[in-house]
Amino acid sequence: MNRILKLAAAAAVLAAAAGSADAGTLEFRFIGNEAFEITDGETTLFTDFPYRPGYAGYMYYGLREVKRRADSLCLITHRHLDHFDPNLMKRVECTVVGPEEVTGQLFGNEFLPLEEEIRFRTLTIRPIRTQHGELEHYSYLVTWHGLKLFFTGDTTDYDAVMRVDGIDVLFVTPWVARKILKQDLPIPGKKKVIYHHRGRGVMPGCGECLWPKQGDGFQLTTAK
Repeated sequence: MNRILKLAAAAAVLAAAAGSADAGTLEFRFIGNEAFEITDGETTLFTDFPYRPGYAGYMYYGLREVKRRADSLCLITHRHLDHFDPNLMKRVECTVVGPEEVTGQLFGNEFLPLEEEIRFRTLTIRPIRTQHGELEHYSYLVTWHGLKLFFTGDTTDYDAVMRVDGIDVLFVTPWVARKILKQDLPIPGKKKVIYHHRGRGVMPGCGECLWPKQGDGFQLTTAK
């Protein structure tokens, strides 16, 4: 019996080791506005970056951030300068996904055409056309190593969020989060990150919402 127990314990250790070998990590870091840097150590995803620092009274950031990262993708929701600065984009040398109003301003970056499903290395991106005044604007559902990341952008269309099932991380503006709560609905997502704010704050009704300051980050374990 002792021998059987020892064999079972050894098998459990091997299974745990195999499981950890298959697991990976996504690292998230808040740059400012709606700009996050997310990496699995091999590929880097930027959201609404690089933008013009301090534009329209929003967040500044150090221009040392605007540098090349290998195998990087810049995911842009719309052309406003607090989300996308064409004069800075080439310095990052990322591949770009964004509206034609964005890709039409590029000076040298490669870009991927908007399709129902876009693939970049280990990422799958689904653009969702959403309203933001008269601009061409997209929210995005990104699936990466089995995790679903949803980025609202500047839209006021909270229905776009509510139509997506199984969101692991929701990146949502304060105004969309408040609209959802006013409908007496729970904000979706296992993790909820408030972005495009003007500093520290709280979200009444969503005590678990993360309200990051610039430079804050977190990690999630994935099935790599």
